[in-house]
Amino acid sequence: MSEQSTPVAAAASAKSSQRPAGYRIQLDGLRAVAVTATVIHHWVPDAIFWKTWFPFGVAGVRLFFVLSGFLITSILLDQRFAVESGEQDRATSLGHFFLRRVMRLVPAFYLFLLVGSALDIGAIRDTVLWHIPYLSNLGMILDGRWLPSITHLWSLAVEEQFYIAWAFLMLWLPRGAILPCIGLSIVAAPVFRTLGVALGWADMTISFNPISCLDTLGMGALLAVLWRGDVHARATSYRERFVRVSLIVGLPLLLVTIVGQKLAGEAFRRSVAIPIQESAMAMVFTWLVARATVGFGGPAGRFFANPLVVRLGVMSYAVYLFHPAVANAVMRWFSVGWSYWPTVGFSAFLTLSLAWLSWEFLEEPARKYGRRFAYVERTPKPAE
Repeated sequence: MSEQSTPVAAAASAKSSQRPAGYRIQLDGLRAVAVTATVIHHWVPDAIFWKTWFPFGVAGVRLFFVLSGFLITSILLDQRFAVESGEQDRATSLGHFFLRRVMRLVPAFYLFLLVGSALDIGAIRDTVLWHIPYLSNLGMILDGRWLPSITHLWSLAVEEQFYIAWAFLMLWLPRGAILPCIGLSIVAAPVFRTLGVALGWADMTISFNPISCLDTLGMGALLAVLWRGDVHARATSYRERFVRVSLIVGLPLLLVTIVGQKLAGEAFRRSVAIPIQESAMAMVFTWLVARATVGFGGPAGRFFANPLVVRLGVMSYAVYLFHPAVANAVMRWFSVGWSYWPTVGFSAFLTLSLAWLSWEFLEEPARKYGRRFAYVERTPKPAE
């Protein structure tokens, strides 16, 4: 949910001139959109009519998943081809991947757990043993409750679980098995959700399971394969068609699930929206990521490349991590006698301040240290 430097996105090397302009900047802009959608879900009350018309929280997390699937798969494919060309062995590639993931994600996460436990914010102290090994989603499924300040951690756990499994698959699968593996992952998610509905599972049991997230993660991974052209000989020739069809199919499906829930209620949500809505989002967001990769033009391009938007995207991991706990603490300690929106405004100020401090003095230094464990960078083939 937070990759800031990838072999594909790096702009520092001479090879980067062949990479799409605006690649990293506009993807950071997408991160800003994703984290804003999540904050809206948690902070804007349902009494605001437009809040109830769009699933902001689900959309924000699924956009992060598509981005992660795309960027992480790009990194792992670079390392795979370095292994195949004899530039690096698999054990080194795997070790460097995991070490860089740890340096990027763990420091801020563990600091959050430490401070949240010490201050007894929400349910952090009572559940911390699930979070330390990134098993938050499993703990919540078994507990069955939506707990303050920590429920959002399920998605970070899913991403870590994905990174571990995906690294082994992308580095060790036969090349001809990569696309079938990704395709199976994408199909498995809606099938799993449909099965969960049929068996009467709770929403949390369905949504927080990693299998349920594989369509969004997998669509990002498939885009990474099609972007490159070195996994399958004709991959790049299929790319534009794939991206176009993703939007043509995904957008109407997404609208149907949104409108259907408003008109038909809970029965429609369980029987139709839960199985297919996230797959529809996966398709729409795959189009969005693909377009941002080559660079949106016009007003959209200016928005995604706006320095403030990009900065929010750079800090999105910490914003996502901190914002529910900050709001909980503000309501508990500071907001006596305040109306709702001043509480939100103060929470936003504290969240952004903490996110900036986290990035400047913890995340970025740790990320720079992680670069000692070098990736082998490769340039994807230019678009045809």
